Amino acid sequence: MVDRDLPVLDPTALVDLFGIEDRSVFCKILSSYPIKDGPDTHALADIMANGGAPRDLAHKLKSSARAIGAQRLADLYYRIEQGNLAPSAAAAGVIEQEFSAVASAIEQYCAG
Repeated sequence: MVDRDLPVLDPTALVDLFGIEDRSVFCKILSSYPIKDGPDTHALADIMANGGAPRDLAHKLKSSARAIGAQRLADLYYRIEQGNLAPSAAAAGVIEQEFSAVASAIEQYCAG
């Protein structure tokens, strides 16, 4: 269900976005991601677990994930947006796992 060839987090996406490479600036941006998008991600997972297909919400979350370099998560959101990932409890679990993986990768990046 997850494209393992894509990185969990690629902070170089921020270099492309801002044109600079500044770890302290990136950490400020990255550390806000779980706080800002966490509630919507959990809501999306709940909707998916209950058989819904929240395409508009997936589109919004996809854009944020791509901007910070969370490519695997962005790919999942894209598949939901396109209707290519069937709503289910399993899909919801994968979304939650990938979001947690991104949050952990952000912590590791900013701690290093």
